[in-house]
Amino acid sequence: DRFQADDPLIDFTMATFAAAARRAPLALTSASLLAATLTSAGASTDVMRALAMLRVRLGRGRTVWAAVQEDDATYWELYWYNLGPYRELGLADVLAAMGDLVTVGSWPANVPDVPEVFSFDFDLATLSGSVPIDHVNLYIGNPTSPVPSGLSYRCDDSGISLRNLYHRFDGAEVEAITAQLACSLHVTDLAAVLWEEMWPCDSVHVARKSTRDGVYWGGVSIDQLTAFVARAGGPEGAAAHLAVNRDEMAHLRFDVGLDLRRGSDRPAKVAIYGVL
Repeated sequence: DRFQADDPLIDFTMATFAAAARRAPLALTSASLLAATLTSAGASTDVMRALAMLRVRLGRGRTVWAAVQEDDATYWELYWYNLGPYRELGLADVLAAMGDLVTVGSWPANVPDVPEVFSFDFDLATLSGSVPIDHVNLYIGNPTSPVPSGLSYRCDDSGISLRNLYHRFDGAEVEAITAQLACSLHVTDLAAVLWEEMWPCDSVHVARKSTRDGVYWGGVSIDQLTAFVARAGGPEGAAAHLAVNRDEMAHLRFDVGLDLRRGSDRPAKVAIYGVL
């Protein structure tokens, strides 16, 4: 998936960033990394075609993707923002753009048609259409917080549940980030989560979840991403792709994160984010 001259350089919050390095003649997009994780997991060519068609229908750079390894399972998440200059996309618009690949279950009737930010989770079963999408994730800003923050809700046929409260910090605010993580019952060793190789970075999100907490670094370089994947042990397929295509992706910045659960020596969740 070759980078085009008019492709936007944006992160997982749809904020723009300056190129991390001079673009190689045959530069790749971050979507090539998404494809590598899907291929490694055994995704069919129909899945690849459906994602390519999704980008054609919604526009390049309109969809944020995540490749996630959670408790030895791999899945993917696709996000859409209805903030700033972007045209409104509703749940129905996205599902129609995905064509016949996915089937849909049900979720609460009071979910807004055009949320500020929303996402769907996919595994190979939902991407093949053999299992319906049974929930949608909604993200809402929290203007009352002195630190930029937001809330995440899961909406399914059983109702609406709070899943995540997250705070955003500038990457240079290490003292504030450390203080935020020190309040977590899941973080018993700050050195286990404050990975030095992830700095410098543009931003850090600290997430509070129901059964674990997480830290997410925004705007890291290709070499930082490679170090993250090596240390975190996934997602599957990422390390091999980065080893072969390092120079073709050096102009990009990436977003990565991990969740920790008290009593475990390994991350409960590892995630890489990019743009489709």
